[in-house]
Amino acid sequence: IASEGYFLSEAGDSTYQMHYQKVDSLGWYVVDYVPISQIMAPIERNNTMFYAISSMMLFMGIYLAFVLYRNVQIPFRKLIQSMNLIEKGFYAIRMKDRPKGEFRLLYDRFNSMATRIEALIEDVYKEQLRSKEATLKQLQSQINPHFLYNTLAYIKSMIELGEKEAAIAMTMNLSKYYRYTTKTGKKLATLEEELGLVSHYLQINSALIDG
Repeated sequence: IASEGYFLSEAGDSTYQMHYQKVDSLGWYVVDYVPISQIMAPIERNNTMFYAISSMMLFMGIYLAFVLYRNVQIPFRKLIQSMNLIEKGFYAIRMKDRPKGEFRLLYDRFNSMATRIEALIEDVYKEQLRSKEATLKQLQSQINPHFLYNTLAYIKSMIELGEKEAAIAMTMNLSKYYRYTTKTGKKLATLEEELGLVSHYLQINSALIDG
């Protein structure tokens, strides 16, 4: 047998690590034993701590990923979607459910920008309508006197020729035509009214051409 060493021994339900060493002066062996559970306890504690720290870090990682997704990715994606709608012409879009933090400021800035863009678009549209109305009125002011003079001359000629019915018909068409074109306060008209105007105008022009 060696002068020193160790081996495992079981006693009951426990396992022990036995250490022995020979004392030469006495010719005896000194034996020391330590339960395996006592040796493994620090390792088991370290393993438990490792698993606990790993689980905590995994949980923190999942939580941080969720917070990042909720507070950054979702607001950023909504902001991009709203900007795409603005680009397509939906100027009435507004950011709702404002988040906390820096994105709240971005949402407010976006809503302010969208409001200004919508107001500018409406102003440009109204200005275009006013410009078209002014141009139309200018054209009407240039055409109407010449048109009126020719019509009155036609009525005079029909009266002189004794064409009473033709003079009456022209007078009625002219009256209805100018009653419609000179009315104010109503910018919209029905299709029936527009067709009536066209009919009176064509009848007047047809009579002028034939006359």
